[in-house]
Amino acid sequence: MSKKHLNLLVPQWQGSGQDDSIYHGAFALLENYLSDADLTQAAITDQPISPVKHDILGYDEILAQLKQVNEILQRDRPATIFTVGGGCDADLGAMAYLNSIADGTMALLYIDAHGDLNTPQSSNSKLFYGMSLRALLGDSDEEIVRNLASTITPEQLVMCANRALDAEEERYIREEGIVSLSVKDIENDPHIVAKRLLEKGCSSVYIHIDLDALEPEEFSYAPVPEPDGLKVQHFIEMLQAVTKQCRVIGLGLLEYSGTKDSPKLNVIEKIVDIGLGL
Repeated sequence: MSKKHLNLLVPQWQGSGQDDSIYHGAFALLENYLSDADLTQAAITDQPISPVKHDILGYDEILAQLKQVNEILQRDRPATIFTVGGGCDADLGAMAYLNSIADGTMALLYIDAHGDLNTPQSSNSKLFYGMSLRALLGDSDEEIVRNLASTITPEQLVMCANRALDAEEERYIREEGIVSLSVKDIENDPHIVAKRLLEKGCSSVYIHIDLDALEPEEFSYAPVPEPDGLKVQHFIEMLQAVTKQCRVIGLGLLEYSGTKDSPKLNVIEKIVDIGLGL
């Protein structure tokens, strides 16, 4: 396989329900931060969402778009991927693909205020962006799991900055022994994330960034903000430690609700620099 890098725009929004701010936010990221980048765009429909099916709102669009992303990845066979979304389910296909070419030895750093660990049955909202990580762990609708290039195990996962978890998500994290680092843990030692990843002995790391992990008083462009998030400086220090000490093969930049008129922000520029430099 060639050592090819892919920048992939996946403005998937249906997983968030009727809020399409992240669809437009993905194009704002493209215009404001990635206008000169060589980028492949998945064709994401902006038509009304299909009804709940198999306990997932917008099931038909989400499955069709996952298949389309798979086609792009199988065609291009990249070794590294920078995915720009869209909702926090927009990089599901990329994570599964990169784990498959790493033969299941990839660690996943999941930076998110939310757990995304509901099953379709446990979800009250039936919104897929609250189920996407659980799908990657192999516990979702059968057809969606069948269309993932691989699934991961709880041992591959390090979660960061979770602070708005449902009861089922808390149960799953506890019973599966998933490493979960709080905002306070990272404030006390921004290098702790890299340490936990290295302890897993994995060959490579994928970094999933949902921007609602950040403190909303410092970053106001996440559609589902949660208080008491990561300060921007701690977040940047954490990322720099991970990228310096670990072999990063993928990155997802997700859940941006700004517009083309929003000011350019240093934190986004740093994330984009990492993604483009993989």
